[in-house]
Amino acid sequence: MSQQFVGQSIKSDNPNSRHDHPNNSTCVEPCVVPHAFLRSASLIMCRHASLSRPLSITLVSLSLSLSENATMVTKCSHAMKSFPRDLFFFPLCNVFLLCVPAGWTGLFLSPVLGQAVCMPQFEKNTVHMKDPERVEQIICSMIKGGASKLQIITDFDMTLSKFAVNGKRCPTCHNIIDNCKLVTEDCREKLLQLKNKYYPIEIDPQLTMEEKYPFMVEWYFKSHTLLVEQRLQKDKLPDIVRESDSALREGYEHFFDRLHQHSVPVFIFSAGLGDVLEEIIRQAGVYLPNVKVVSNFMDFDDNGILKGFKGELIHVYNKHDGALRNTEYFKQFKDNTNIILMGDSLGDLNMADGVPNRENILKIGFLNDKVDELLDKYLNSYDIVLVKDETLEVPNAILQKIL
Repeated sequence: MSQQFVGQSIKSDNPNSRHDHPNNSTCVEPCVVPHAFLRSASLIMCRHASLSRPLSITLVSLSLSLSENATMVTKCSHAMKSFPRDLFFFPLCNVFLLCVPAGWTGLFLSPVLGQAVCMPQFEKNTVHMKDPERVEQIICSMIKGGASKLQIITDFDMTLSKFAVNGKRCPTCHNIIDNCKLVTEDCREKLLQLKNKYYPIEIDPQLTMEEKYPFMVEWYFKSHTLLVEQRLQKDKLPDIVRESDSALREGYEHFFDRLHQHSVPVFIFSAGLGDVLEEIIRQAGVYLPNVKVVSNFMDFDDNGILKGFKGELIHVYNKHDGALRNTEYFKQFKDNTNIILMGDSLGDLNMADGVPNRENILKIGFLNDKVDELLDKYLNSYDIVLVKDETLEVPNAILQKIL
């Protein structure tokens, strides 16, 4: 079966359509389009003039046998079951006329012409993309690579874990310790004062990462010093985590289980407390053999009393340095050249810097706070931005297509 694009997209004249959509056209090979098909396209536009989203009309030339033609109809029909309702097609002789929402042509054509990449999850109002066509291309490339070429690099706090539940903030790994009953009231008050001072600096959209850097070092040093003074006991950590309000994002079981099933390496790179992080995912039943955690780990004496912290400090804005220190890990997976990176801060964008070979990287950002001030910056940095989305629905949908 030979395949060739033979049409150009035609935009709806509906004044309610969003013609400012950045991908309101489809790149196809130019050629002469038969008038009969253009008339059919015009009829489609008239019948769907009330649609609130833009349409792109694409003509796809397929040289098919009778059996292949029947197969193509079946593929189109199957793909449409999980696609937005304003998508439809007409088999006209050896030409398929597709009516596709702008920016989605490639995602529909992929299952029709090869792999299945229907992504209705992208229609959620929490999903934002500056360049949907680029996202399509990356996902299609990752599908071709499959499980053997994939690896996950992800932050933990407010990325794999929830930011809030019913409007109430969920604790980070540090917060879990800060708020536990083993910490004195005086220490808790001092830790809260530090958070109130430094957290606004961490998320200030007017400051650069370089300007924030020394404040983050100062914050972590002071808070870790206070925790050491509390002489925390290692054997109490499971109870501390169990009694906390920590919560992983909805869909976490499916996320971890699917990756484990396909032996996809998962690198959790966190500026939180590694011992707490590991206990959270252990109690959730997802600390699986394919998961590697790099974080700030506590150092306990022979009696299990906290005496300090191991290794170099990892904070929100020095993950580039941490990534380079983990090049030996990444070398183990030198053939895993397709990366899905997930984070909730602009500092997380550097987590893959230690990967020696990068063929494709899809960056998914969770924007949890100060949305109006930060959305443009996130759109300029992440391929997909999930705004106030407490689920892993979009990453899981992408993995379902790749694996």
